[in-house]
Amino acid sequence: MKRLILAALCIVSAAAPLQAQEQIEKLYRRMASDPKVSISQSIQVDRKPGASVYGKTSMCEINSFGIHKPNKKGRYVDHMRQYVSDIAEAIQAEASNPQCYRIAFYRPSMEKPRQWNLLYGEDATQYVTIGEKRYKNYIFACFADKANPGYRYCYALEWYDGVENDLFGRYMCLYAKMPEETTPSNNASASYGTSDDPFAMFGGGKFGTGLTINAEERTFTLDGKTLPLDSLTAEFERLQELSPIEAQIKTGNLVAAINQSKEKRLEHFLKSFNALSERWMRGDVKNDANLPVGIYLLVKDAVNKNLLSKDEKELVNDQLIIMVEAAKGDHQYETACRYLALAQKELKRSGLK
Repeated sequence: MKRLILAALCIVSAAAPLQAQEQIEKLYRRMASDPKVSISQSIQVDRKPGASVYGKTSMCEINSFGIHKPNKKGRYVDHMRQYVSDIAEAIQAEASNPQCYRIAFYRPSMEKPRQWNLLYGEDATQYVTIGEKRYKNYIFACFADKANPGYRYCYALEWYDGVENDLFGRYMCLYAKMPEETTPSNNASASYGTSDDPFAMFGGGKFGTGLTINAEERTFTLDGKTLPLDSLTAEFERLQELSPIEAQIKTGNLVAAINQSKEKRLEHFLKSFNALSERWMRGDVKNDANLPVGIYLLVKDAVNKNLLSKDEKELVNDQLIIMVEAAKGDHQYETACRYLALAQKELKRSGLK
């Protein structure tokens, strides 16, 4: 059974075009071939109709492993820890790989793990979650697939101590379309947050092969240049004009995710504002005192997060004027209209004349 498992692993690993990652796979195969290590493996590979193995669109290879203390000395467990340490070090060593655009790790001695949903398909519906438990160590690295632009490989390792000095874990190799949008708890390897502030999304650190964010100073360094964080999008656009793929690799797709997140949030704001406006015009405010409060808070949030362009601010302000005009002469609307006035003040505060 062990030979069949290893044979299946070799077939999948052979499909990987990134030779720089061969050391990670080699070290895992060394651990898996040890008869003292119990391995439970699951492999799923999807391919486009009629495509070769390099045309696959998703892959999920999960290798659960464990070793139990054989005697009081626990010598097998110590041996196993070295296997795990070697694989973790090999993943960390890929930080210098030009195709590696993200590395993240956690140890129980650190303050708190961050939960990640690591994708293995075309969208955010297929993923493996790590970082859920404080007692579990993890490390993973994501690599852009040069042979298939827009897709990436992810190698991940998770391990923890069981009772009686046992050791358990998972070694994973995942393939997916490069993520474009996520929730804050998922983060960049699988997804992206909804904020348009890079620091709020991910904090400081390395992104892609050339971008480093300094959270304390609110600056970023890209290709050796250190600039204010506010100019990150402009610098990314400059790189994109030269080479869209290179810009994506250098920044770990971070800026593209920020921009797309902002577009999604703007769309959500406009739909929500229109829905609340329609309710106001129908007279729902007479039975719902929270309606004007919701309109005010919605506009305030959009202003604070710089979602609206000049034209969009004017559009929102014009609609607020229409809503106030529709309520004139009805004393039941007096308090409600004050909230609309507050919303207009927020728009003026943001520069609307």
